Amino acid sequence: MIIVMMGLLLLPVGSWACGVNSHPDQCHGAICGTETQVLNWLQQQGVDMARDYKKEYREYHGTPEQKKKRAARGRARYDLEQRGVVRKGDGKDVHHKNGNPLDNRRANLQPMSPSKNRGKK
Repeated sequence: MIIVMMGLLLLPVGSWACGVNSHPDQCHGAICGTETQVLNWLQQQGVDMARDYKKEYREYHGTPEQKKKRAARGRARYDLEQRGVVRKGDGKDVHHKNGNPLDNRRANLQPMSPSKNRGKK
């Protein structure tokens, strides 16, 4: 987890390396320095901080399999809306009990809060 506070970029304790102070006692065990200094240090460590959304779509989200799953999830939501189980803007996710987004049988669908649904593995 990366935290930006008052122009400083902080990372979790235990992963210290410093762009400003050279001693961990002064950094309290965290990466510290200006945002630019810390980003430069992360790049030197081989960490790429920028996301390439076009590449993600091209290589994952745009594949036929993912498009099919996305359409099936949308269809599941639509089916439950038509039955009056969920409403547009109600903040609920449609959970597939067996984890297969292509299985839209009534017995497999259930409305659920996003935090519960997305926390399941």
